[in-house]
Amino acid sequence: ADFYANKLTGSIASEFGNCQQLKRLDVSGNARMRGTIPWELGNLLNLEYFDFSAIRLTGEVPDEICFLRESNLQNLIGSCRLAERCDC
Repeated sequence: ADFYANKLTGSIASEFGNCQQLKRLDVSGNARMRGTIPWELGNLLNLEYFDFSAIRLTGEVPDEICFLRESNLQNLIGSCRLAERCDC
């Protein structure tokens, strides 16, 4: 799912965690997005690429997403401006 620079606002929807076949999620370049990364994205066992750069997040990358690095997640790209920990 490519939402790069689509002028999105709000936070990353936790419902993405229900999209079991999702391999790519790019929400980068949406400067008006805020909030935290939902732990539900850790349900995306097929996720290979997740880019959340150039958005204003707070908090840390949830452990559930970090666990995906042990399976399919090869590219985790984040922005550390407001995040306390933007990598695993």
